[in-house]
Amino acid sequence: GQLAENALLKLFFFVRCRDRNVNPESLGGIDDFHFPVDRKGQLKETCAKQFIHHTGSIFIKVLRDDKGWMIFIVFENRRVTVGNVEMKRLAEQTWKEFSDYVAQV
Repeated sequence: GQLAENALLKLFFFVRCRDRNVNPESLGGIDDFHFPVDRKGQLKETCAKQFIHHTGSIFIKVLRDDKGWMIFIVFENRRVTVGNVEMKRLAEQTWKEFSDYVAQV
């Protein structure tokens, strides 16, 4: 996990932004992850590190569960990519390259 996070900064030219709270309940496919719950058994919001690509075209949030497993939440910055074919292509390419990297480590 830490290798992938370091790669965002050193290999893929992302910059760390402000941390953001994420409600894990809003994510699909998290059955194998363990996040804190409140007294009612509801998942609590969890702090995620947020990174932005130096071009501004893509954001990645890194969310860790109680076991240290990581979820990468990826979304393009539509303020930059809408109407700009090159920036949209760059966002898609960056995500693919990072995803391929994570699959290899």
